[in-house]
Amino acid sequence: MSDFNQTPDVSQNNNNPQPNNYQPQPNYPQQPNYQQNNNGYQPNTQPPAGYQPMQPLQPQQPVPPPDSKKGLAITSLVLGIVSVLLCCTLWIGGLCGIGGLITGIMGLKSTTGKGMAIGGVICSAVGILAALVILILGIIGLSAMDGYGYYY
Repeated sequence: MSDFNQTPDVSQNNNNPQPNNYQPQPNYPQQPNYQQNNNGYQPNTQPPAGYQPMQPLQPQQPVPPPDSKKGLAITSLVLGIVSVLLCCTLWIGGLCGIGGLITGIMGLKSTTGKGMAIGGVICSAVGILAALVILILGIIGLSAMDGYGYYY
């Protein structure tokens, strides 16, 4: 029989600081050495055909600082979209449209983010025009009701 299932009696050893329920790990047999038994196989120490040795790394170029005008293009695009969505509120849509138009024109002078700046200028212009159309239609509608007895 093997000694795997037998555990020593820990309660008889008074010099052991571990609790009485401690059970040591059983001793496992040694693993066979597989490197000695390779059946005559010799590993290939030559690199595969077509292998190119690794070239030394080239020093990297320093990263240029980010263009600060890209933030203007993003701001223009956000304000332009808000002006289109809120054009029916007139004041909010109109003010966002004016702010988007100004920041979009400033963002067009940048080398990066021109697409967002153009999108912001277009959205802002559409938002301003929509707010003006709604304002004009509201004034026409209120003036047309003047003769119908509606007093404000």
